[in-house]
Amino acid sequence: MTGSRTTTAVVVCAYTEERWGDLLDGYRALQRQTLPPDEVVVVIDHNDALLRRARATLTAATVVPNRLERGLSGARNTGAAEASADLLLFLDDDAVPSDDWVQRSTTPFEDPSVIGVGGWAVPQWRGSTRPGWLPESFLWVVGCSYEGLPRHVAEIRNPIGATMALRRSSVLDAGGFTSGIGRVGKHPVGCEETELSIRMRRLSPGARILLEPAAVVHHRVTAERTTGRYFLRRCFWEGYSKALVARVVGTDGALSSERAYSTRVLPAAVARGVARAARHGDLDAGAQAAAVVAGFGTTAAGYAYGLLTAARGAGTPDQGAGARREQLPVACGEVELTRGQAGVPAPPPGAASLRLLLRSRGEVLGYATAPGGSAPRLEELERQLTPAARQRAESGESTPLAAVPADRRVTVAVCTRQRPRELERCLTSLTGLTYADLEVLVVDNAPRDDSTREVVQRVARVDPRVRYVREPAPGLSRARNRALREAEGDVLAFTDDDCRVDPLWVDALVRGFQRREDVGCVTGLVSTASLEDPVESWFEDRVSWSEVHPPALHARSSAPADEPLFPYAAGGFGTGANFAVDTRLLRRLGGFDEALGAGTPSRGGEDLDLFVRVLNAGAAIAQEPSAVVWHYHRADLAALRRQVYGYGSGLSAFYAKLLADPTTRTDVLKRVPAGAARLALLRERAARPGRVGDRPPRDLFARELSGMAAGPLLYWRGRRGAQR
Repeated sequence: MTGSRTTTAVVVCAYTEERWGDLLDGYRALQRQTLPPDEVVVVIDHNDALLRRARATLTAATVVPNRLERGLSGARNTGAAEASADLLLFLDDDAVPSDDWVQRSTTPFEDPSVIGVGGWAVPQWRGSTRPGWLPESFLWVVGCSYEGLPRHVAEIRNPIGATMALRRSSVLDAGGFTSGIGRVGKHPVGCEETELSIRMRRLSPGARILLEPAAVVHHRVTAERTTGRYFLRRCFWEGYSKALVARVVGTDGALSSERAYSTRVLPAAVARGVARAARHGDLDAGAQAAAVVAGFGTTAAGYAYGLLTAARGAGTPDQGAGARREQLPVACGEVELTRGQAGVPAPPPGAASLRLLLRSRGEVLGYATAPGGSAPRLEELERQLTPAARQRAESGESTPLAAVPADRRVTVAVCTRQRPRELERCLTSLTGLTYADLEVLVVDNAPRDDSTREVVQRVARVDPRVRYVREPAPGLSRARNRALREAEGDVLAFTDDDCRVDPLWVDALVRGFQRREDVGCVTGLVSTASLEDPVESWFEDRVSWSEVHPPALHARSSAPADEPLFPYAAGGFGTGANFAVDTRLLRRLGGFDEALGAGTPSRGGEDLDLFVRVLNAGAAIAQEPSAVVWHYHRADLAALRRQVYGYGSGLSAFYAKLLADPTTRTDVLKRVPAGAARLALLRERAARPGRVGDRPPRDLFARELSGMAAGPLLYWRGRRGAQR
């Protein structure tokens, strides 16, 4: 809001270059509006080539990728989060608005009870004319306004998706569009605007959604959409979508408009068509009557199929997880309590909530959450801390991070391969490290071009502590071993290229080594940098990296009685994204196992293996939660599926190595019963609703299990490859 003026943003979602000409026509029409929009946001749905082309051409718009799950719902939610205006106007990428469309669509919002306005979509037949058999009552099949809608300003249940305006606050309060209902690519599922409209009105009793027929867009209709096959297919999936909506909001809300449509509009259309065919020999009128009957029957069949699959727990063919509400962005950050209210950040525009890491003089105490909208009160955040965390903050038992003596030289290693954008973000954070005696090695693993070297050279001009090393043999363990050979420091610290580090990260790691003389390895907290979509939330629920615990020491001499798997429990000590090892100890252990880790058949397990070898060598591992790095999780479901498979294969490959080694075999076999119980707990954890997001697709755990099954064989392949 600027003064008393209501601001507007037009959101256009695009997924294919086949509609490039239509997208350009719509973009140019937005520039001719009698009331120009304050923002134009173009969301590209998982198409990198189209994203590059749009960014190069649509220079007056904000062009962003769909950061959520593939499909129209995820793209629209991305647009809603990206925009900051009061009103969101959604326009299809194959629709061209009239010059007064923005003005006509937004004028009704002068009434504060109006939360949505639908326009009128006129078909523009492209490459063909309207088929004579296609009845006007079924023009919704091609995404246009149809017989049965009022021809004047009137209250409606929901707008048509090609032209609708919504109050942004209402969209955010309702949680955005629901995935599993809207269109995914060319798959003709719909009704996402219906379901959202119902939820918005339930949250605001007395709120209204209006139809403004004067807000016109010309919706392009290709010849492909004028065939009988497409007609029946679209009808079937419309019925299916209605079943998914009914599952979410109930049949009363989902079918209220359809009852009047099917009992009045369609019978009248059939009767009119039959009469014209009989009296005047109008074959098109007879065909239209037949199309109404066929379309209604096919839609009913789709509805029945949708109810059946919903009862079985299945979802849409493209998504496999059922109807699920997209979670709009959760802003992640931190608060230094000693700064008072001034240290509490305000949530960025579009954030549904805040997840804040609370610290006192650098010490990590725990997390607090707060709703989006405005900065939370400090006392509200502090109340969410446990009594033990508050006591740690007040006791001041640890050496303040800023006062940790630099009593040893530290080498920080970042191993990377063909990810220059992520690397540059990571290195930028590393240049802010406050520790005095430090070098940074970037190990470029089997590069295909000079992009990594160029990034390192740019950063090194600003910070001469940064050094480039090339390791031609692929594999994360090989890259880490190269860092071990090159390191000048007494301590070798590792983080990943998809992380950014806290300025006091190395200070906290060094303090971990100072806790006891036998500490040979220190691990830190990997906090979540971004929770913008469900995929990131599912990843967050899968791992325990970001859980805050008090500082701890682990050693074979003090094995915990309640952990029968010690020291072989996976993930109990830390993760490869944030740890440091005494360099002499690591060299004595022979470095990392090059048959394990990313870039090998097993895809992982090298960090678990190292932690166990450190403990079995008689050294201790210190966990320092105040050694913080921020991790950017996978935001792509396909990448997450690959990653959980790798976690499974890396875990069982690690255990295969333990069983193959006569020095650990007997010790591990004694723990098999406890290991089976551990797996059962893992299964329970994968099945429960997430701590942050919605329930993940059921196949994620199956993929992890398949990785576990393949891990031993993959480890032997990796060993042969390492020997060669």
